[in-house]
Amino acid sequence: MFCYLPGAVGMPFLQYIPKTLPAVLEGLADDVEGVREQAMEAAQAAIARYGTEESALDSLLPSLENGLFSENWRIRQASVTLLGELLEQIAAHASMSERMSQLEQGKVSACGEVVPCFCILENSPIQYFFFHL
Repeated sequence: MFCYLPGAVGMPFLQYIPKTLPAVLEGLADDVEGVREQAMEAAQAAIARYGTEESALDSLLPSLENGLFSENWRIRQASVTLLGELLEQIAAHASMSERMSQLEQGKVSACGEVVPCFCILENSPIQYFFFHL
C-alpha cells in the first residue's frame, strides 16, 4: 500500500513520511524476501515522488540518516542505496534547472552540452546532512 500512496495522494501525504518511512525501513530487515522487496519499492516510491521537493528533504533525510546507523546490515545497505537514488534525483533536477536557465539566457543552444550543477545543494538540509556526519 505504501508503494502507491505517494503517487496517488501527492504532497498531502508528505506530512506522514516521517512516521511511515521508518516503518518501511524496518521492513527491509524482515526475514521474508517478499516483505523486503515491497519495503524497498515503497521507500523508492517516496523518494521518486518527493526527492526533488526541497520541503520534503526535511522529512526524508532523518529516516535515511537513522537507517545508516542501524544495527541491521540490510537497513544500512538499503539506506545507502536510497540516499544514492535521492542524490541522483537531486543532481538530475539541478542539471535540468541549470540547462533551462542557460537556454533562457541564450548561453547554450538546444543541443549544447551542460555540465551538471550541484548549486541546489548549497544551504540545504542535504548539505548539512553530509557535512555533519
